[in-house]
Parts: sequence; structure tokens; C-alpha cells
Amino acid sequence: MLPNGEKRYVSANDLGQPNTGDKNHHKFISTLGVLTRTHIPIIYSKITDVPDEDIQNVMKGLEKGFYFPDVSEMYLRDKFATFWRNFKSDKYTKNVKGKNLALSKANNHEFVPIDDWHCFVDNCNSATFQAASARNSANRENLTTPACIGRDSMVVVCGLWFVVCYRLEKIRKCERLNPESKTTSVTDSVSKSVDKDRKRCLIGLGAGVCPTLLKKAKHLLIQNEDLRDTNIELAGKVDALEKDLQKLKDIVNVLASTSQGGSCSTSQPPSVPFQAPISALNPDLNKKCILNGFNEAKVARGEVAFVDPATPIHQGILGEGFYKILLYEIYSPNCPLVKPDGYVNTLGEVQAGVFVAWSKWLLTTIKEPGKSIKIGYRLQIADVAHLCFRSITGTSTLNLTGFMSHINLLLITLSSRTTLFRFKSSPISLSIY
Repeated sequence: MLPNGEKRYVSANDLGQPNTGDKNHHKFISTLGVLTRTHIPIIYSKITDVPDEDIQNVMKGLEKGFYFPDVSEMYLRDKFATFWRNFKSDKYTKNVKGKNLALSKANNHEFVPIDDWHCFVDNCNSATFQAASARNSANRENLTTPACIGRDSMVVVCGLWFVVCYRLEKIRKCERLNPESKTTSVTDSVSKSVDKDRKRCLIGLGAGVCPTLLKKAKHLLIQNEDLRDTNIELAGKVDALEKDLQKLKDIVNVLASTSQGGSCSTSQPPSVPFQAPISALNPDLNKKCILNGFNEAKVARGEVAFVDPATPIHQGILGEGFYKILLYEIYSPNCPLVKPDGYVNTLGEVQAGVFVAWSKWLLTTIKEPGKSIKIGYRLQIADVAHLCFRSITGTSTLNLTGFMSHINLLLITLSSRTTLFRFKSSPISLSIY
């Protein structure tokens, strides 16, 4: 540990291995070996039998003096196992192999407790360990050449070694002429099968790819999978954000058009009215229609511009049961508005060329040749009476019996397609589905 609690930084390469040229690399590896020999007992037969507490003690000792965020856990685990196995092999060769059992137990190592040393000596003298040791010794005696060229006689080995060197030089020459060939995959059936050949290399993964390299890069593959899942999640969030921004942009455009063409504006009707994307599925949108009043029919002519209840109009929202109509022509200037805003009360005060809120039950379409489209829904008597009562009294509470005594309802004719209402000798035809 450095003065003032500072730590040594250990850099690493893309595979999570400490850089050999780093000034702190040698001290990091030496400290790791000392901590491994100190905290990991040698009484176990395999490294997988070592408790996690001992591994954590080694990690805590490393973190006290070094800062190594880029070093992979797989590299550290392999180093733990290597140092631990080498330490056991060295103690067995120098202090146990071929020596008296009592003498071996008395000659314990300074890093090993006396109880652990006695257990280690007993394990080394067991029948299972002795059989495995004899088998390994015989295998090492038969190994006279590198493992990459097999275990043939020396005459055959020399020829194979020459062929391997010639092919290796030829491959390197091709790689120097075409550097992209190192990463270019082959499409034949042999290269597609990831298997080990006679030289223990992997088929079809390119030059220089061996099981050890794949094992070292395992943490990178796991990291790439995590990044891919994160990218998919972020891409979905970006798509949702784009849709929300588009909706917000449409609302801003609607507000801008409303502020420019208010209830008292005299601007000309636009050639193409604004269309809200949320209302694109409504069949009444962009239909030319006739506006009817409560007491008279055909008070104005216009076009359905917006049908979304959340559309802003007259410093408020449109609401359920109303359409936003673009006025083209006014026939009855004294007709009261269905939904007054407190500033204007009649169609004459609004004038043509602006938007008004009108009840969709008081609209009839203009029939075109070959078309017969109707706007509205099936109405009940109480619904019409309720609308008339609100227009006259300005309240929303309705006493149907008392209200019917104040109006002159002459005739109500119900049919499967059209309902005809007459108030004060003025017929109003409402088209329904």
C-alpha cells in the first residue's frame, strides 16, 4: 500500500489481462501469489473445494494495495488455481516425495499451519494420490516433443515439424498480403463446425484461435450479450419517445393554429384543414356538413376538422360529444353557439373562416353524388330535451316533465334511419346510424 492510503493502478488489455509492460504488473502478480499461498489452504484436492471465504480474503488483500477495475475475474481465478497448484506441487516434490512419513510431517513450511501440513502429507501418501502421481510421471516421460505435433518417433516428428513450419510461414505471408483474412470467415461446411483437430486447435475460427483464447474472452462475450440486451431495451424506449414527441408536436401545431385563428378572427378558411393523427380513424373526419341549431335547421355550413375530445378550442378542450368545425358559410348569424366560450355567443360574432365547437348530434352531411354518409348517433328523447334545456337555461340540471311544459313539441317521428323533431314550428332533421 502506498502512503496516504493510495493504491497502485493496474491496467489491463481487451481480454481483461494485466498489461505486461505496466510498472505495477510485477508487484500485482507477486502480491497475488503471496496472498494465495497465505490464505488458501493446501489440504484440498481440487481448487473448486476451496471455500469462498478464503478467496474473498485474497481479494480483500489485493484491493487494499491495488486498483484493478479492468482485470477480469476469470483471469484472477485462473491465477489463484495456478499459484495454488504450483505451491502444492513444489511442497510435495521437495518435502514429501520419496521421504519418510514422520520426517515429512516434522518439516513443515512457514506459510502452512502444522495441522494443515499434516493433512497435506497424509493426502500425498494416500493410495489414490500415489496412483495418479505414477500415471502422470509415465506420461511426462513419453512426452518427447511439443504437444502440437503429436507423440510419434523423432524421425516422423522432424518431418512433421518441417511441414508445420513451412505451412505456418505460408499462412503468415498470406496474412501480410491480405490483413483482412485474419478475421474473414470461411463458408465451407468444415469451417462451420466448431471442433478440435489433431493439434487441439479449433476448426473454422481463423488463425490463432485456440480454446485458451476463447476461455480468456468468455467475459467479453458475456459483456457483449448484456450490451445487446441493453441496446434492444434502449431502442424500444427511443421509439416510444419519438412517438410521444410526434404527438407533442401535433398538439403544439394545433395550439398555434387556434391562437392565430381565434373565435374573433376574420382569416380565410385554409385550403387544407389541420388533422390530428389521433382522430385519423374516425369516419366523420374531413366531411363537409350542415350545422343545425336547437330551434332551427341549416344555420351554417362547414367541415369536420377535429374529432378528438382532447383537442383545444376556445381556451378549453373540445369534450365528449362535440366536433371542431371549420366554418365556411353562415346562414343564421343570430343562432346561439352550442358551446359558447364567454366572449362570443352567436355565429354572427364568430364569422366564417374560424373553428367552432358543435354537437355531433346536430350535424348532417352534405350528400355527394354516389355517396350517402351520415354523421351522428342514435338519439333518445331525453338527450334532445337535455341539449335544448342547456341551450336555453345555461344549466346542466334537467327536469324533463317541467321542461316539456315550456316547449312546443308538436311531432316526434321515429324510424330506423331518421328521427324528425319539431320545436316551435321549425323542423330539425337529425341523421343517425
